[in-house]
Amino acid sequence: MSKTANRTKVHIVRAAVELFSIQGFGGTSIREISEVAKVNAALISYHFKNKQGILEWIMIDYFERLFKELESRKGGQAVEDVVFSELMEAVDIVIQYQCRNLEVSRIIQRELSVDSMLVREVMSTYITRLKSYFAHYLERGIDSGFFRGDVDVDMQLIHMMSSIFFPYFNPQIIREVFYVEPLDDNYRQKYVSHLSKIWLIQLKNDEIC
Repeated sequence: MSKTANRTKVHIVRAAVELFSIQGFGGTSIREISEVAKVNAALISYHFKNKQGILEWIMIDYFERLFKELESRKGGQAVEDVVFSELMEAVDIVIQYQCRNLEVSRIIQRELSVDSMLVREVMSTYITRLKSYFAHYLERGIDSGFFRGDVDVDMQLIHMMSSIFFPYFNPQIIREVFYVEPLDDNYRQKYVSHLSKIWLIQLKNDEIC
């Protein structure tokens, strides 16, 4: 792809993210995207086929970059608290990633609440992969004896993933109700530390103490 064509795609995606964030996917038209991107609507069809093609590109790019960061830091040891520290490092990576990509994070979380073929594909590919990624740490912790053997992995994952995503899907609630800035680095560190304390109590096998 030429540099010009690549720049055109970047302009289209940026315009779409801006509009999807404000108006939602369903409330945004191709014409509006083309106007904000300052490109002919035919170029959107050429590069993405349609509006859903843009959303699909945004979702795939978002998750591929996230997993690239996660996989580059994935450990392989299974000894006592090393498993838990690696789990919390992964949690912090996801939270930092959401902070850096807040608009897209909100768009994706909002669109995942709508039943569609694209959403089902994203869930079966990326959300299931994310579930497996975190399950890997829980299972390693259980196998090593550091986590309790009776941990309900699926229920723990639902709780963990809800905690990881909520502040960045609903940053306005954090700001307006709790009067803190979710993108602030001090808040992030405090929040991850809080989650660490809660989850350690829930997961740790007290018999090894």
